[in-house]
Parts: sequence; C-alpha cells; structure tokens
Amino acid sequence: MKACWVVVEIGVLPEIRVVYGPLQKVFVGNRPVTDFPGSIGHYDWLRNHFGVVIGVRFWPFNDDLHMHAIRGLLSECSRRSYVMVDGDKSIAILLKGSFREIDDDASNDQDLGDNGLLVNSDMELSLYFKADESVAKQLMDLG
Repeated sequence: MKACWVVVEIGVLPEIRVVYGPLQKVFVGNRPVTDFPGSIGHYDWLRNHFGVVIGVRFWPFNDDLHMHAIRGLLSECSRRSYVMVDGDKSIAILLKGSFREIDDDASNDQDLGDNGLLVNSDMELSLYFKADESVAKQLMDLG
C-alpha cells in the first residue's frame, strides 16, 4: 500500500486533505504553513462498528518542546463541536457521525510517529498523520 499524509484542518468544520509527497506544499487557509519539528504525539484512527474510519484520536506529548504548540491546539480545538478534548490528555476529532458511534475495540491501532502540527501566519491549525491509502480513501469517502 502506498503511504500518504492525511491533513485535518481545524476550522468551523473539519477539512480533510490527502497529500502524496512533501508537506511543504500544503497550505492552511490559503497561506503557507510552518511545520513543528518531529512527531508531537501518538494517534489512532477512530472506527465505527463496521470498521469504517470516522475520525482520529490524538494524544499529544507532554514535554517542554511541544507544550506551546499543544496549548494553542487544545485551545482552538475546545471551541469546535466536532472535537472532544479530554483535559490535556487527548483530542478526538470526529469527521463523520457522532461520538456514540465510536467502537473502541476497532479503534486501538495506535501509531507513535509520523504526525505533526501545521500553523499558518494567521495561527490557523492543522494536524497531519501518515496513513495508508485505504484509510485515506475511507476519509475522503466521508464527504
């Protein structure tokens, strides 16, 4: 399977993009972005009882290097109805359906790397995650 990047823009509604190639070409809100170096946590794809990906749950690292970026992310996410923030522990971003549809047993495939935070000059945020094409296809079919 070919790997790609799934970029989730944290706006009034989530915007999902699939990127094949370098993230330097990604724009958030029509502006170029800054990529915070290295992975900033771990994540798993949220699935319903049919095994279809309906969101992503992200656990940010709690360290000095990442905390400034994470605080901004948590603040922005806490204002969105499609995001569930669990204190400073995790962020669940629902891309389709309701939080009641999440099947925890089908959603426990944690990945410890290949993710990050993109920020543009207007402080608009996106999270990105490495994914295989099957996950990317499920996410694109949600719209």
